[in-house]
Amino acid sequence: MDNREAWRGRYRRLTARMLAWAGGLTFAGVSVAGADLQPYVGLDVEHDSNLFDASHYLSIFPPGQNPTPGDTFYTYLAGVKGTYLWSLQQFTATIEGRRVDYEHFTDLNHNEYLMTGSLAWKIGTPLSGTVDYRQEAFIIPFANLAITSLEIEKQQTTGGTARLVFANDWALNGGFSILEQQYPQPNLPDLGLHQTTTLIGLRYLGLGALVYGISGQHLDGRFSGNPADANYNQNTYQFDMIYNVSDLTAFNASLGETTRSQAGTAGSVHDPSGAFGYRRKLTGKTSINLQYSRVINNYVVDGGSELDSIISADVTWQATPKLGVDLMLGLTHSDYQQETVPGLLTAVGGNRTDRYTTAALNLDWEPLRWLSVKPFVKYLDRSSTVDQFTFSGLGEGVKVLATFH
Repeated sequence: MDNREAWRGRYRRLTARMLAWAGGLTFAGVSVAGADLQPYVGLDVEHDSNLFDASHYLSIFPPGQNPTPGDTFYTYLAGVKGTYLWSLQQFTATIEGRRVDYEHFTDLNHNEYLMTGSLAWKIGTPLSGTVDYRQEAFIIPFANLAITSLEIEKQQTTGGTARLVFANDWALNGGFSILEQQYPQPNLPDLGLHQTTTLIGLRYLGLGALVYGISGQHLDGRFSGNPADANYNQNTYQFDMIYNVSDLTAFNASLGETTRSQAGTAGSVHDPSGAFGYRRKLTGKTSINLQYSRVINNYVVDGGSELDSIISADVTWQATPKLGVDLMLGLTHSDYQQETVPGLLTAVGGNRTDRYTTAALNLDWEPLRWLSVKPFVKYLDRSSTVDQFTFSGLGEGVKVLATFH
């Protein structure tokens, strides 16, 4: 029996044990006046044929050591979701812990966590908004660093939004957030990012199905923990439109420009930006979602930025009330604009271009009201002008989640 057949056998036995274990639990969610608590437990099993997203151009292991590029890993998770309603206000929170174990590369075993909180507030009809908090720790994807060691990323985001409807047909939107990100590398253990984001927008609502307006976004950030700590600022101005043609069809579009300036680089980045989308319900069970976006993002690995052009296509089929099927294809073209930190593992002086393809098939089966089973298969392929970032890989597995209402 080869390794793949052995894995399939373990996969079937482990899934059966998980279902039997979840079916024997009697713990139920807790509800009191205005509050609802829903504990949950889950198990994700995945086999990745190229765990480290290693390029075939390079040898990531010494000769004769760890010749197996793939591995199977198990994510055990448990948490609780809570909701509290008070008058027009709603507070939601999630606390989740995760344990990830690998069959072969056991030195990668680690813990992760997630904590979120959100207050949706409302003062009468015209004024509403949110206050949000999120903190998470998780493994840094190997595709980002081109390494084989365990590094844990930590993110903390605090922010809020507000919306004021006035003169019946106008809406003024605003938002603010603070991001603290720790992104360690083997040679830069304190690499991180601090970023503040400010949003403002004005929309006209008086045409019913057609909503349009203008918006602006301002970013202020600083990379830290590297030899060339650098400040940056980024401004985006654009025209926005949403057109709900009917209950079956909708369009969205944004068109504008983004300018980014960063200390220590050879000038600023100035490019068109925006997004276009089309959503269509083909039948009572089938829908499609097509999206395109062009945006400048942070590239924390090298203390710079990347210009991403992203196309995605998603087809969803709700075969039965308990079974859904989703097919997704994504294409991303990335130009790395401002790589400023010398000596990093991935520094290439801004001369790198990647083309990233993803395809995934996901099933969502809910045999019981409290149990979901989600088998999946995904394919990843990245070609790059820098050989070490070219790779491909296949992942397959299942996610099982039991939620106690």
